[in-house]
Amino acid sequence: MKHFVLSTILLFIFWFAKAQIIPGGYAEDNWGNRIAIDDSIQQKTTVIIPFSTSNCGYCLVDGYFTETNYIEANTANGGASFHQCLFNPQLDIYAFTKHFGWKNPVLTYPPVLYNIHKGGFPNVLAFKNGKQVIQDYYNYDNYPVLKKALWDSGQYMIPTGNLRLANNFIWENENFDAVVVFPQGSKKDSQLEDIGNRNKSFTCKNVDSLSSEDLRKNLMLVGQFSLPDLADFFIGQEIPLQFSDKNLIVGNYSFPFDSVGIYIWFTNPFNPEKYILLDIGNGNRRIQFSEYLDFIVYSGSDSLNYKKLMYGQYDVSDGKSRIVPEKTFSDTELEKHCFKQCSIPLHKNASDHIERYETIPVARKITENGEQWTISSANCRFPDITTDADNNIWVTYEENGDIILLKVDSTESHYIIESDESDSYNPIVVSDKQRIWVFYLNNEDSYYRLYARFLENNNLSDKILISGKEPIDVNIINAASLGNEISIAWCEWKANLRFLQMCTISNGTLGNVLPINLAPSQYAEGYSNAWYPSLCYFSNGELWGAWNQHYPGNFCIIGGKIGEMPQPVTLSAKKMDDWETGGYPCIFNSRNGEKSVVYESNGWDVIDKKAQTIKISIYNEELKKWSIGSVISDKRQTLLNETPVAVSSNSGQSIVVWSGRPESINSVWGIYISINSGDKWSHPILISEKDITSRHPQIVYQGETNSVWISWHSGNGENMKTEVIEISLNKFTGN
Repeated sequence: MKHFVLSTILLFIFWFAKAQIIPGGYAEDNWGNRIAIDDSIQQKTTVIIPFSTSNCGYCLVDGYFTETNYIEANTANGGASFHQCLFNPQLDIYAFTKHFGWKNPVLTYPPVLYNIHKGGFPNVLAFKNGKQVIQDYYNYDNYPVLKKALWDSGQYMIPTGNLRLANNFIWENENFDAVVVFPQGSKKDSQLEDIGNRNKSFTCKNVDSLSSEDLRKNLMLVGQFSLPDLADFFIGQEIPLQFSDKNLIVGNYSFPFDSVGIYIWFTNPFNPEKYILLDIGNGNRRIQFSEYLDFIVYSGSDSLNYKKLMYGQYDVSDGKSRIVPEKTFSDTELEKHCFKQCSIPLHKNASDHIERYETIPVARKITENGEQWTISSANCRFPDITTDADNNIWVTYEENGDIILLKVDSTESHYIIESDESDSYNPIVVSDKQRIWVFYLNNEDSYYRLYARFLENNNLSDKILISGKEPIDVNIINAASLGNEISIAWCEWKANLRFLQMCTISNGTLGNVLPINLAPSQYAEGYSNAWYPSLCYFSNGELWGAWNQHYPGNFCIIGGKIGEMPQPVTLSAKKMDDWETGGYPCIFNSRNGEKSVVYESNGWDVIDKKAQTIKISIYNEELKKWSIGSVISDKRQTLLNETPVAVSSNSGQSIVVWSGRPESINSVWGIYISINSGDKWSHPILISEKDITSRHPQIVYQGETNSVWISWHSGNGENMKTEVIEISLNKFTGN
């Protein structure tokens, strides 16, 4: 990725009158709150950090860095600070804010905001005195140049994790701002020297030949360093390592230095604006991907003997990089390496908010489309809906970081799934023959993990951990059921890589966690970035899935039978950039039992004055391929269309619901429905209130009444509520 020096940046300085930025001068955050962005640009130094629709590694791996060094720094200097993501759905954006700990608003509307950076999603955009001073600046390591363009006061760069980002500062800076350091007297690696010179990123030197100028650069220590040499190099410096006669001390744990390898980054004590990276194997070899970590102590030289003795991530809550128990892990008995007081990891469940939910406000009304319930009153987000064996309708949702389960049309039947000091989001509700299951993400031990609770005979189970205990966040979950079997899928985030995992619960027994086979990347070996899974059981008992994947196409959809090699749902091509772009799928049993996927087309189309659409693709059993997607939404009705969900009825109808937004300046998101009763889709009908923002629909079919029940959240900001409507298919289709 090319770097631009200050002279290049200044070529992209623009002056915008208020009307030239956004018609009306307003933007919206992820919750529909209006932001006077034009006023901000004219009155304050304004920093905007966009992130990519395709969620590529370059746009996400620096999330911690840009939050600390641009967003927080600009706010501290009196500026206005924002993230920006114009075409991703709310839940996807919400997951980013949870993962990176972002607190500032995310600009999500209008699409014209794209004009301030054109041609991709760079890391930093900035305005000062009403002028755009940074537009197409892609990298993060030339901080001295950018801080001069932004702030008049002294501002210092703060190195942030993880190992992936620390490596980027060594390998990709293109201005020889790093030194790869070898032990005294050892031979330097000629291949490394060639790479450093070719990329203009680093030089190679022995430790005894480092100058004072070298010490102030990013440093990477490699090779067979002795323990005394390391101790001498860092003598008197404050780093997260200590050295004894024979042992390496990491946090409160001690390891015999000559028998372990260490891979760790920390702030350069000779220059706190730079990184130091230690990659010292001592005859051991790292086998597993570890760049999502901040540190790892390991042993073994092959996959059979490889062990991660100690690994994890720093706690940076106080501005320092500290090794803490709740973010430290081991594949072995870490306690035997403890040489100090080793405390027990803390959990965020000190107090409960259950008194908030003694009663749940529920309002009921009759609309032209059916009977509708408005549930609760504040901060309700991302509801999900299901029906049980007795045809009761259940809805679950997040409220203020807590999870509620409610039986619709029964004001006394509500259950508090989680309501302590920890944070939860993205609840999913699924029913088997005996139980109501609620799956959700919770961060009680500093990471968002997948948990479940089930309701059986009006008794709520204890919390069950579904995902593993690793220093990673889980995000975006989905589940499906067939009889007494439930399968659940989720995404695990590791630096700039994301993987899909799943497990099955049969008759209440939790199975093993297994990876979901992804389509192989044709353009970047070893790169895995898949998210937003959707699962569906078909009548023959087969479990199928569909999901987003970055590579083999830029932003494509992959789907197929779980356990087998999946196929592209969006149209493939020889070149990655020529693939059809689409995302956020829902796989379902469509009319006549066909395997179908509904999805949204490329949101970027609106930049070229083309409406984003909702499409459906059907699997061809003979050809073993997905059909070309056909359009369901009406381009004249809505400009933006997102997150479709779908079910089929007993009579062979297919019902698709999504969130759409018209083109007019003062438009709001609404919930639209379309039904296929033959070979033609009905014209979409708005089923939410016309002037109230409504997004994230979910749907379930109730066979006893031949109706669909649809949930969504409505309103803006703190006023968001959960909505549920019952729509009779007999009445809706005129049958």
